[in-house]
Amino acid sequence: QQNAPPQGYYQMAIYDAPAGPYEVDWYWYPVAGATIPSDARVLFNRGAIPASGAKKKWEYTPESEYPDAIRRLWASRTPDEAHREETRNTVHLFWAMWLISAKYSARKPGGKELPFAPMLRNLLADTRRNVQGGEWVQPADANGAATLAEKASLLRTLAGEMTALGQAPPDAVPRFLTLIAP
Repeated sequence: QQNAPPQGYYQMAIYDAPAGPYEVDWYWYPVAGATIPSDARVLFNRGAIPASGAKKKWEYTPESEYPDAIRRLWASRTPDEAHREETRNTVHLFWAMWLISAKYSARKPGGKELPFAPMLRNLLADTRRNVQGGEWVQPADANGAATLAEKASLLRTLAGEMTALGQAPPDAVPRFLTLIAP
């Protein structure tokens, strides 16, 4: 629910395809009061939702406003269930952001840093703590990667570290990396 619009839902989905993975952000809004932002790409509009003329405005739902059903579900989990779910969500977010980082690296290969490197390192540290136990260790902030080859190397290193924790990447990950830096 972190990226959900007010009174709506959000889900990122990764679809594997021959040309590489497709990441799609799906948003659900209540029909009442819904409008289509001017910068949105609409695949189909079966509900005759009107265009707003305004650009999309990112207003995330604060946790205090999450639906009661979600809060009840969270409260009903055992500590072990909560731990497993936290680990699974962290790993899923890592791989999703890994793909986004690779995509942004390919779009702007001259950037001085790997996009989202601090976030990826923190997610890796969270997973390491959840899998191996112990204290959380602040990752080093060495993000320098001036060339696309350096960015690809850093992405390979991060993917290798996550895989070494027993958190194998989706099949699309290695193929996607070869698309941006063969």
